[in-house]
Amino acid sequence: MDVTFDVGGQPFNDHREANFLRMIDRKAPLLYEADVVNQAIRRYETCWLPMQAAHPDMNVIPPLDVHWVWHTHMLSPLHYQEFKYYLF
Repeated sequence: MDVTFDVGGQPFNDHREANFLRMIDRKAPLLYEADVVNQAIRRYETCWLPMQAAHPDMNVIPPLDVHWVWHTHMLSPLHYQEFKYYLF
């Protein structure tokens, strides 16, 4: 049975979440390297968040490294909202 509910205006689906985490796990050695993480954070802050702020209705899937940073950031909802408000 899949569980689906709303998280911050976005539907959350446990099956999709599990698939995403499996994909991250397969790529884990690369996605946990410091240089890769630092580049992903830079791209997330300087490219992804500004693009999302400028085009909130655009439905685009980010590159995997940026998606991982975004996913991790959203695990702290209060900080995530404050950060978005502060930047934009």
